[in-house]
Amino acid sequence: MNENYLTIDHIGFVTHDIENAGIFFTTIAGFIPDDNIYDDVGLGARIRFYRHSSPSIWKLELIQPLTEDSPVARYAIQGGGPIHICYRIRTLEGINNWCRAHGVLLVIEPTIAKAYGDRRRVAFVFAPGLGLIEFVEYEDVIELPTMPDIFTTLRNTFTKRFKNHCEG
Repeated sequence: MNENYLTIDHIGFVTHDIENAGIFFTTIAGFIPDDNIYDDVGLGARIRFYRHSSPSIWKLELIQPLTEDSPVARYAIQGGGPIHICYRIRTLEGINNWCRAHGVLLVIEPTIAKAYGDRRRVAFVFAPGLGLIEFVEYEDVIELPTMPDIFTTLRNTFTKRFKNHCEG
């Protein structure tokens, strides 16, 4: 593993039914459910992690809306599916400045996550052209990297394509 790269913690999937979606991932893809299911009222979601039988593979997070007005409810109604990728970073201190410097929108401020046993903070950002990204704090990983051009390029490409789509 290259120590200069962010480490994937998990990929989040929205579903309207954690139990049935979990059966698919355990039967077809070799994932093993964690014992705990977390209701995170702050995020409006029921969450269950699955680890793969191969320890080198990232985790899977199944997310089910707790209420009809949950931030993920609309996505679940539309069929669900992958919603974000989560990377491990050393600290979320300075995430606001990092987002401003890279033209990325901070969607959810750093908050303690129930699904990590109230031991870790998470934050969500939206990057045009990449979508929703979650960051979770871990002690033994790298800081947020500086990427001066990548987000600008992605944002400009996204804006140009969206504008062309609307005009076309």
